[in-house]
Amino acid sequence: MEKKQLVEARELLEGVMDFDSKGRVDLEDLLRSGVILAAILTELAAADLLSAEAAKVRAFVENYTGTPTTEQVLEANRTVASVAQSICCIKQSVVAELGLAFGDDAANS
Repeated sequence: MEKKQLVEARELLEGVMDFDSKGRVDLEDLLRSGVILAAILTELAAADLLSAEAAKVRAFVENYTGTPTTEQVLEANRTVASVAQSICCIKQSVVAELGLAFGDDAANS
């Protein structure tokens, strides 16, 4: 993960935390902010994974010579579908974690 992404995640985290007049933060706020940070980092990782998969498909299409067989096309489709399914599972997990941290209403919005 790039440093810029980590800085952006930190800024988002600071934006949701409430500090008192002495610069202290409530433990519950800190824990919820940790969940938010984990969700942000997970989303960034999922985006990187999806981008890498797209680059693989793009490279395959651009560099392929000849006509692919039906089996090759089906295998490529299965690979893409598998990655997409994995990303969906990751996102569902993030939503569930947010629901635990902020109540079911947050997970359903």
